[in-house]
Amino acid sequence: MSRELDARYQARLRWYPRSWRTRHGEAFIGTALAVAEAEGRTRPTMRETVSMAAHGLAARLDLVVDPRVRDAGSTVALTMGAGIALAVSVFGVGTVAGGSEPTSGVHDLGAIVLGAWILALVAALAGLRLAGSVALVCGTMVVVVVPRVLPGWASADGVDRATLILLTCCAVLAIVGRPHRGPWTIGATLGWALLVALAFVGAGAHAGVRVPSNALWSQVGPIWYAAAVAVIAAVVLAATRRWAASFTIVLGLTPLAVTLVVVEMRGVVVGSGSPEVIAIPVAVGLLLLALWNSGLLTLPAPRRDQRGEPTPAA
Repeated sequence: MSRELDARYQARLRWYPRSWRTRHGEAFIGTALAVAEAEGRTRPTMRETVSMAAHGLAARLDLVVDPRVRDAGSTVALTMGAGIALAVSVFGVGTVAGGSEPTSGVHDLGAIVLGAWILALVAALAGLRLAGSVALVCGTMVVVVVPRVLPGWASADGVDRATLILLTCCAVLAIVGRPHRGPWTIGATLGWALLVALAFVGAGAHAGVRVPSNALWSQVGPIWYAAAVAVIAAVVLAATRRWAASFTIVLGLTPLAVTLVVVEMRGVVVGSGSPEVIAIPVAVGLLLLALWNSGLLTLPAPRRDQRGEPTPAA
């Protein structure tokens, strides 16, 4: 039984990178076998399997992106997605301007988008990261799949394509990190919601009247300008050698940069601002982040670290 149980744990240990298995694998398997045999089990529990998969993937991601940067970027993505979903859902309630249905915008699925993101935010604040991840996956899948499977229940235009791309990218980044817990996370969510609300107001939305959610992308609005300011901040931080903070901004802007590029390339909407202004600095920043994290690029440390404080580099 011990040999079969050992083989099962060894198979699940492959979730972890080889470097981790070399350093910790033997001790981990020894402890797991001792616990399993004491409980009279012949196989790992479901909880152990899920935990090993989650922690193993996280360990692999740590080799690609410094965990501090990834977790901070994940927090930015979580607050961005929750804020956008909140504002889009609020402005998707009421009568359409002009008295006709919009060709896109939040309709029947707005409550699901809002619910999934708010649940993910609450779960993250409560330390229930797995529950938040499940909420984001399910919410995204419902918005994508339901309009195609049940077209009579919800329109395929429930969320416009550009906004759905942004929320999906935010969900991916939020899931692969460990969002921070704290009051500022709530504040950041409200900040994003306010920014998107300003974009809707600029597009003609007001109390009791909704506008299509693609109004976010049909003009050079607050979202684009906020992203441009964030890019400038990342450059300034890099110039002052605050690499971790600069890379965090770059990683957090990745969903928005991807959305702007896709919107422009596919001609979904036009006039939302030059995507190159956002996408090129973000792409360069991501390349530097990958090289820095892999050890192929050594970046100069902040001057304050000359006093002996640790540098941001891993």
